[in-house]
Amino acid sequence: MTDPSDAIEKEKRCPDCGEPLISHPDYRSWCPACDWNVLPKEEEAEELPLYERLYRRLGDRMAADLFKKVAEQHNLTPNVSAARLISILLALSIHVATLLLVILALVLLYVGWPRLPMVLLALLALGIAWLIRPRLTPKPERYLTRADLPALFGLVDRISQQLSAPAVAGIVLTPEFNASYGVGGVPPQPFLKLGLPLLSLLDDQEKVALLSHEIAHGVNGDPTRGFLVGMALESLSWWAYILRPEAIFNSGDGSIQGLLFGLLLVPLMVIMLLLSKLSEAMLRLLLYLLFYDSQRAEYYADRLAADVAGSKAARSLIDTFHYSRLFQTLTHTFVTNNPAASVFDAFKTAADALPQGEIERLRRADQLTQSRLDVTHPPTNFRQEMLARRGEVPPSLTLSTEEADAVATELAAHEAQVHREILDAYEATLYY
Repeated sequence: MTDPSDAIEKEKRCPDCGEPLISHPDYRSWCPACDWNVLPKEEEAEELPLYERLYRRLGDRMAADLFKKVAEQHNLTPNVSAARLISILLALSIHVATLLLVILALVLLYVGWPRLPMVLLALLALGIAWLIRPRLTPKPERYLTRADLPALFGLVDRISQQLSAPAVAGIVLTPEFNASYGVGGVPPQPFLKLGLPLLSLLDDQEKVALLSHEIAHGVNGDPTRGFLVGMALESLSWWAYILRPEAIFNSGDGSIQGLLFGLLLVPLMVIMLLLSKLSEAMLRLLLYLLFYDSQRAEYYADRLAADVAGSKAARSLIDTFHYSRLFQTLTHTFVTNNPAASVFDAFKTAADALPQGEIERLRRADQLTQSRLDVTHPPTNFRQEMLARRGEVPPSLTLSTEEADAVATELAAHEAQVHREILDAYEATLYY
């Protein structure tokens, strides 16, 4: 991507610290000294519960501590730690809880048959076990195969072989400014989700870096993506959701009967709320235990991506993710004013025209909202610093002009469909 020159004026002063502002007629003014106005007002005004604020501060501190620890290591391959062992035991206990409910139901049926109360209790235990059962991630409903994207899959397969990673079974082209690696189906198979808006901004070698980083998740030892722990995280998330009551007291239709029934249900609603909060607390505990290993795995994926695509492409790829905010803003204005044109062309034009001051604001905005425990990747500045400390690493895999053109042609053939999905996603936000 180009790096346009700035049309920046530093005449206005920050209302908070008095230092000069970076201002531009087409973008928000902000202060490089104290970060005033870096974030949109709605993000600055976001009020969070005390435990959420404490949790985010903990994420900031842990991310910084982990960076210092990992930066001193030359070997980032997976290893066994005490926290990881404890998280495995906790995950096992979560799955055992479901199994114990099934055993309880069978015992009740064996001991109490054919007495109706015992049968009802057994059915209740089975019903709860069914609700809280571990859920296997299904494979995507619609995905593209090697027959649909032969050139892109050719590149994906070369990267997988170089990283000794499992072969990717399918690719989903999405309307998001993101990319992800996941495992789904029976038997579990790897799938890639690639956001076409993100791909539209990447040059050829950056595409190699993106694919390498995502495929590296198959070999980087991230515990949250493992079968046992991953399903435990999914189960706890589901428990916290289904057990959370909409209200402690519900008067129904407002009648006397509705009021009485609502009062009778209050103890049950309180118990459900407590169980929901307990599930949420266990989820946070598990994430806390896994935080170091999960973040180390992300640094390792960055390193593997640099080994394949080269460190220059890996670093520029990380910088590209700052443009997600630009994509969100442009989508809202573009869809409203000019939905018939290509959102991809408009996005690339807007990205190329960004002054350096606005690029830096986007970079700082991301830094201010990262480093929390529910963010899967380490803070961008730490990822960049980690790669920079290794020095320049040449690419071990490069695309020929013919290969790059073939991949670009395949992706362009799907732009119209993804463009429609972007419009649909925006229109859906107008009604919810």
